[in-house]
Amino acid sequence: MTARRAIAAALLGCALLTPPAEAKRVRVFAVGPKLDFAWLDTRAHFHDKLLALTDRRERTPGRPAVQREADDVASHLLGPADAAHPVESARDLVTVPEDLGLMAVFTG
Repeated sequence: MTARRAIAAALLGCALLTPPAEAKRVRVFAVGPKLDFAWLDTRAHFHDKLLALTDRRERTPGRPAVQREADDVASHLLGPADAAHPVESARDLVTVPEDLGLMAVFTG
């Protein structure tokens, strides 16, 4: 019984002595485009498709089509907390599937 009390006391002591961690609000986006070989014909087409998927303002006539109801990432970004130090104060994380890089290889 004394070993349990000692462990409980040690855990309680650690909890009381440890200061709370400083939390940072971050928005996380996972972009998972449905791959279609039709937009892998050129680098420019691949670039334009990915840009249109992430930024609604790039969905203009002449650009690759994106599903009408699809949301974008750019309109929801928080941006850096300090414009003078954008990397250190970044508050957004946008991820894409790793196999998207492999698909980029096929564009030439």
